[in-house]
Amino acid sequence: MLSEETTERTPTLSGYLLRLPHGAIALDRRARVLLANEPARRVLDDARVRIGSRLPVEGTPPEIRTLAEQLAAGGGSLPPRTVELADGRIVRVSGTAAHGDDPAILQLDDLTIEWQDDRRNRDFVRNAAHQLRTPLAAISSAIDVLEAGGKDEPQTLDRFLAHIRTHADRLTRLTYGLLVLARVEGGEPARLDFVELRPLLEALAESAARPVSVECADSLAALTNTSLLHEALSALLDNAVQHASEGNVVLAARRADDVVSISVVDSGPGVPPEHRSRILEPFFRAGAQGEGFGLGLAIASRAVAAANGELTVDPVANGGRFTVRLRAATAVR
Repeated sequence: MLSEETTERTPTLSGYLLRLPHGAIALDRRARVLLANEPARRVLDDARVRIGSRLPVEGTPPEIRTLAEQLAAGGGSLPPRTVELADGRIVRVSGTAAHGDDPAILQLDDLTIEWQDDRRNRDFVRNAAHQLRTPLAAISSAIDVLEAGGKDEPQTLDRFLAHIRTHADRLTRLTYGLLVLARVEGGEPARLDFVELRPLLEALAESAARPVSVECADSLAALTNTSLLHEALSALLDNAVQHASEGNVVLAARRADDVVSISVVDSGPGVPPEHRSRILEPFFRAGAQGEGFGLGLAIASRAVAAANGELTVDPVANGGRFTVRLRAATAVR
């Protein structure tokens, strides 16, 4: 039973806690629950949070129970700390210890969305840095060759200057694509261009690290943002080349009604069925260390969405197939 004094204090305490936007639980000196507001009940198992009882052993992380008991005993205020629940949610726990007749207050804030957003942003920056590092490394290597004497041979000079130009153009497109992506995600619509697909696909195939076949009619075109589409396809192609160490990699474009589909097809291990429904979620990682997918797929998924397109992973018997669908156009010659 709750003490008479606690019962008299409950209405005032209840009105205060119910107005709080974050989860709050009031505890008496025996760590029994005096009050728990709705946000706190959403964090914990609502059916198990009982007024007049301690926090349940089942369904409550041991760390939260320990902290509640510490606050109830008057052990001092609790600095904020994060606790991961069994279902993967992230909760920030803090509180004020019991003092005199005042109960302890355990504060619970569900930070799952903020935590996921922060992780996505960190992963996106890491992926973007990887995309920038590749052409920078190629340019640096070409400069090393020229400085080592290659500039004295006309053929070598021309070849490596062309190499530098190719990767400098890649850096320019990537930088512009990232800027456009940032503006689009900030609410500014992406500019739509008339993009002839065959020259774009051939340029991507030529710059790939291994032979890539192109299947595209000369007349196929799309209404999209050039830089965003280039970066999306480049990221998908890099992913295909990386995971298909043997066999074919194909860039294929086809039109059906008002939609043009651009597929990146490889004969690698493919996407396991258990990951197929989630592989295009932002920054999904298949393994504990992020093996299997990811580098560039974050940029690809965001870029396609920003370019008013759709990116899907299609089930195939062998290998993998990622398809970008865009509004179709026709090149008239």
